[in-house]
Amino acid sequence: MRNILASNQITQEQEKDLSARRINMAIASGIAGASMAFLINLFLARSMQIEIFGEFSSCMGVLKIWKVVCALEMGTLATKIFKRNKSNRNIEESRGLRRTGPFLIIIASIITYIALVTSHAMIHDKTAVRLESFAAVLSVLPLVCLRQFFKASVAVHGAGVAASVIAGCIEKTIYILFIGSLIVIWKPPLGILLVTGAMASSLIISMLLLYILLFKSEPEIIKHGKPRYSVAKWAKTGFLLSLTTLGVAMLDNGGLVVLGWINADGTASAELAAAITLGTIYYVIAQSCASIFKPVLSEAAANRNQARVFNIFRLWYKHLAYLFLPSLTAMIITAPWLLNLFGQEFKGGIWTLIVCLIGYTITSFNLLFVKLYQYLGQEINAMKIMLIAAMLGILGMWGLGIIWSDLGVAIAANIALIGAQTLIAYLAWRAMGKWHTLPNYSTYQH
Repeated sequence: MRNILASNQITQEQEKDLSARRINMAIASGIAGASMAFLINLFLARSMQIEIFGEFSSCMGVLKIWKVVCALEMGTLATKIFKRNKSNRNIEESRGLRRTGPFLIIIASIITYIALVTSHAMIHDKTAVRLESFAAVLSVLPLVCLRQFFKASVAVHGAGVAASVIAGCIEKTIYILFIGSLIVIWKPPLGILLVTGAMASSLIISMLLLYILLFKSEPEIIKHGKPRYSVAKWAKTGFLLSLTTLGVAMLDNGGLVVLGWINADGTASAELAAAITLGTIYYVIAQSCASIFKPVLSEAAANRNQARVFNIFRLWYKHLAYLFLPSLTAMIITAPWLLNLFGQEFKGGIWTLIVCLIGYTITSFNLLFVKLYQYLGQEINAMKIMLIAAMLGILGMWGLGIIWSDLGVAIAANIALIGAQTLIAYLAWRAMGKWHTLPNYSTYQH
């Protein structure tokens, strides 16, 4: 009787926190964001020569990897400090980080920019990436990192939905309008400098809107008063936090770097970029859906409530499977047509697309297991596993890339990422299994 009452309580709680309406809204938001990202890359591919699009994609791969490091997770750090008890010391530290965080990000970005551009200048003639293209794309690094900081800072003060809309739909819409204007005025094919200018302009507008929103949403206690500075501690903590997501960023974008620098093949890089664009549609939707599941999962893990964790994963798989499995089948069947949207030159990447579609689908299903492992207090172990997987993945991309070009890179990246996630899922489930016996599945129907 006690177990039945407990299961009813769990179900009632999840009906409130994980209702079908909330989950479907999160999925719809993810679909909107993924669709806009797809349109941006589609416009770029259609308006640029395939080699130039590949060169641009390789540069963006480097940018996406290093933005994880240069952002220093200042937004996450600001959230953790502000969410502590409201003692004078914590309030003062929140003020200090709010004022110092942007400068730390800018300094890290400038140092990284100088180091990377200087290094590339020594070898650029042996790669598929020109020096001026690399320098131009990487110049937006501080803008990307600052936008991330302001978005997180706004969210901690209760305006997270508005911040997501600004950094997502509004920014992407502005970017699309700028690209459309360039197509009308300059006519295709567009160069990387023009496209980078459009990207920088949309980032500046987004960042300014977020800063205005932050100023309005910040409580007065943060705006005025004595600050407390712990710059060395913030930089060290932020860097360690950034390493947790660095492994995933390396596996997601490392293939573009390998093809652009080691293989020096702009066409292969373009084909991989198109495949990643379509594959990440699933991952973007899963991340949006996870925003609903993560708070509930965090609470269940903190309370060592195994029954609720079990039910959360059942709901997670059920909702994703209903959407992903039919659409995955349809996308594999129509793979040649999908690639033709980017241009006839992309037709050689059909198998690369199929590998990416399957890989990103599996990765999306496993996303919540990584979060569970972190919520169990295993952040350091998760970081180590992902970084080791990233290093092995890069080696695999290099080896298989020589043999099978973009297809080999896609295979190596997905094997490494899925392998790391599977190991984390096993470790998380084993750790949770020590709480008490798993519940009967039929008891927790929702």
